[in-house]
Amino acid sequence: MIRDLLFTTKRMNDIFRERTKIVCSVRLEILNSINRFVQSNQLHKIMQGYDKRLTWEYTNTFKHPIINILIRRIEMAEEKAGFVSTQDELIKKWFAPHVYNTHICTYILDNTWHRPRNIVRLILAAQSKNSKNFHLFNQNAFETFMHVYSKQCLVEIQEEMRALYTAEEINYIIQCFRGYKTTFSYDEIKERAEKLFPNTFLAEKLVMVLNDLYRIGFIGNYLNKKTATQWVYKENYSLLIDAPWKMIIHPSLNVELSISGRKDKHFYTYVGDQVAQKDLPPLCQTDMVINCIECGNEFIFSIGEQEFFVEKGFHVPKRCTNCRTARKNAIRSSREYFTVKCSSCGVDAKVPFEPTEGRPVYCLDCLNNNH
Repeated sequence: MIRDLLFTTKRMNDIFRERTKIVCSVRLEILNSINRFVQSNQLHKIMQGYDKRLTWEYTNTFKHPIINILIRRIEMAEEKAGFVSTQDELIKKWFAPHVYNTHICTYILDNTWHRPRNIVRLILAAQSKNSKNFHLFNQNAFETFMHVYSKQCLVEIQEEMRALYTAEEINYIIQCFRGYKTTFSYDEIKERAEKLFPNTFLAEKLVMVLNDLYRIGFIGNYLNKKTATQWVYKENYSLLIDAPWKMIIHPSLNVELSISGRKDKHFYTYVGDQVAQKDLPPLCQTDMVINCIECGNEFIFSIGEQEFFVEKGFHVPKRCTNCRTARKNAIRSSREYFTVKCSSCGVDAKVPFEPTEGRPVYCLDCLNNNH
């Protein structure tokens, strides 16, 4: 459809000549992916000499247009509440200087792919229930709502993958990376794919899959700490699979994929806004094979999952992913609900707790409006 739109725009401009010009604005990553989806041999010919690339020449500061979307949302909320602040006062009030030893603007931009729609998704995730007690974008706050944001990002990635792969193939791809490590070489991911999914398309067409994942921003290229990581949204359009280059999973996906996200063997504990670094306990150096106590089937407890579990203080899992999910659903379905009248609009509402006399109880819509 986008290809046809570009051809139509060129045809209409040829007809109108100098009297009228139609401008077609398309994201650059869309143009780069068209050849992957459809045959468009003439596309480059009609665009050559007519295209104008628009780029944001901004550093990762509070002046960046994407960061301004977040700041403007905060300004609007404060104005609605009757507060008046200068932008400098607002920044000082709402943003910690650094997150994980990274400037907070760099952290936010890197986790949102430098895209407006992802900063909006981050804002909505920050409004989740567990982060209501935070009044500052700091390390603690991001730890609280990042799992919501990470899950939503992975859902969008999977939606884009549906144009190329079946649901089963997408599941293979996601499972191959779930619980894996942050950075890896081509040989390492090839060995993992052949071990977990032998004789499947993933093992046979791994290079094609990796190129698709690079194009949609699932992975990037990593060399070392002194060299900037390469991403397609930063106009590095070719995946590098040869040594010494490695691949790196996008940081926003680490939580949902059960990846620690750190290249060293350290993690952080929080005391208020203070950060203390601790050494991780010794980790298993190979994937573990565990028998599920529910279904008896074997499942892989990968190196990345082990590191994540140690970091969070979790015990070694006894159940496979499917049985864990089924157990959680069973617990939720057996939970007792109470029917009450909403204290605001008066409609009947069901709540998972017994209401206390004298305390207001709201339906979901009124609760969201109050927040």
